[in-house]
Amino acid sequence: MDHAVTQPPAPEPSSLLARTLGGDLPCARCGYNLRGLSVRAICPECGTPVRGTILATVDPLASELRPIPLPGVIALGLVLWAASCLAAALAVLTLRLNELARSLDGPTLASTDLLNHAPSICIAFAGFASLIFIRPHAGIPAITSAAALLGALAHFPLAYLMWQIHAVLDLREPDPYLAHADWSTVRTMLRLGCAACIAVIILGIRPNGRLLVSRSLLMRTGRVDRQTLLVILGAVGLAALGDCLRLTSPGIESDPTETARTIGSLLIAVGSLLITLGLGGVLIDCIRLRHAIMSPPLSLDHILAKPAPSTDAGARP
Repeated sequence: MDHAVTQPPAPEPSSLLARTLGGDLPCARCGYNLRGLSVRAICPECGTPVRGTILATVDPLASELRPIPLPGVIALGLVLWAASCLAAALAVLTLRLNELARSLDGPTLASTDLLNHAPSICIAFAGFASLIFIRPHAGIPAITSAAALLGALAHFPLAYLMWQIHAVLDLREPDPYLAHADWSTVRTMLRLGCAACIAVIILGIRPNGRLLVSRSLLMRTGRVDRQTLLVILGAVGLAALGDCLRLTSPGIESDPTETARTIGSLLIAVGSLLITLGLGGVLIDCIRLRHAIMSPPLSLDHILAKPAPSTDAGARP
């Protein structure tokens, strides 16, 4: 005859409140180690209730998160990827500020050949760092890993397109936005190709990126502001719209003042600035995630002392 399988009863709230902290738990306000105190106690240093620190620190999903075999590699790759993308955006911004400075007969920020090659070099480096998104831990669906791989590989055609724009065309056409340039159509087509590559990168790495974000209790619950990749994708679309206007403006015969071209350049400037600001936010988020990846989230089992064994159970023969 089959026997019914009985599940152990869940601990009652009263029993949890009667337990003490058997693991290290810094106070949420002053950092005092609350180890050994009752759940009902208060911090002896600042008076903050222990239960408040538990609610602010303990992750209820800690036991469900998959362990990361190489947390140091994943955390380092995450920060290097974000930092490289931001460095590329800042290099492009510097090139355009130099263009503005030349139009005003002012001094340029930098005029070395390395600056023209910096965007493509940084993006290529970011491509290698983005490999950490493919499978940061076990249990990731194959289709999600394949999408992350596609996103990582898309960095390299993006690096090539940026090299063509900034290391080739910028030498022939140093002022593409503030002067009428003969290479503007080629440049615009290359920029639209860059937008397509960035879209593939964002959509490819975003699912596994969200898995890594879920490891941070603060970011998952919205206790801190964070930058979403979809917002950056929207800024990329805004800049791409500006490129489309610049691409079609030569064919607009009723627009002798090139109004569409001017509006396109303005959309590109706004979109590019938003992309740079967004990447700065992504870097801040990755630095926050680094601590969550390196330090496993706390669960109640980690900080609560095991209950004392019951003494009223009789010995069995």
